Amino acid sequence: MSLLKKATSVWNVIDRIHSVGIILSAATLAFMALLIFYEVFMRYVFKSPSDWGLDLSEFSMVMCVFFAASYVLVRKRHVRVEILLFRMPPKAKLILEIVSSVIMFLFFIILIWKSSEMALRSYTMDWRTPDLASLQIWIPQMIIPLGGIMLALAVIGQLGSQIQALRSAGK
Repeated sequence: MSLLKKATSVWNVIDRIHSVGIILSAATLAFMALLIFYEVFMRYVFKSPSDWGLDLSEFSMVMCVFFAASYVLVRKRHVRVEILLFRMPPKAKLILEIVSSVIMFLFFIILIWKSSEMALRSYTMDWRTPDLASLQIWIPQMIIPLGGIMLALAVIGQLGSQIQALRSAGK
């Protein structure tokens, strides 16, 4: 099997992971909507809000954002400022996109590293939410490095496509 075929099959697996991520993000968003409805209902109808509702909705928001972000990046649906790109020749545009992808990749590596340290510290110190529910904080904090990994994988795939396009443009 050639290197290109191996890379394509690996990318297909990564693409499926991003597709699962967007489904999880949508499910989390639906869960969050139901949770907030429950919280409002309990607070204003029964005057008895839960101790854990706010924490769970905040944790859900982080999961929703990070799992959707990689899908959006892979599908190129994110907001981009292209004012400079419109005036550039195609080869210079590709080079700028490669530089941008490398910078993003480095950012995601730092995000994975520092957020993993944070989650590990929370686990070893047994940090919990300060309310009566006393939820362990490391579990939702692990969403950040997992999302960072998904984003880094998306950038790697993007970089591969950009480099291949640059090679094709040079011929």
